[in-house]
Parts: sequence; C-alpha cells; structure tokens
Amino acid sequence: MITLLKAYKFRLYPTKPQQESFIKTFGCVRFVYNKMLEERIRLYEESKLNPDAKQKRSRTSARTFFISCRNKSLTRTKSSSWRH
Repeated sequence: MITLLKAYKFRLYPTKPQQESFIKTFGCVRFVYNKMLEERIRLYEESKLNPDAKQKRSRTSARTFFISCRNKSLTRTKSSSWRH
C-alpha cells in the first residue's frame, strides 16, 4: 500500500502590533523556560551531592517538579517588574 504525504508551507505577514505581541510572548516563554531549567539544574546538582535524594525520587517527581515550577513562575510573574 502506497501512502502519499503532503506538506504545506505558510508564511505569515504580521502587522506591527502582532509582531510586538509575538516578541513579548516568546520573550516570556524564554524567561520561564530558563528559570525552570535553572531550577532543574540546581536540583540535579543537589541530588549529586546527596545520594539519599536520588533514592527518594519517584515516577511522579517530574510532574511534581513541573507543578512546583509552574506555581513559582505564576507567583513571580505577578510581582515581576519585567512584565509589560
């Protein structure tokens, strides 16, 4: 059986306000990603220094980590001066 695949290319021509909105949105996304990465690296370094910490981690630790980072980022964004 032969399957044909199609690909579509789209090009956007945003207006000036849309461009500004994209820049702000991607800036915020990059900020949150970097903060979460920083926190994850810190936790990894702590677990290397403390072998008991590795044994305490479970399958739900990734979900717990995500939720805690999300909650931290939400409280930080409400009080951060970098917001537009």
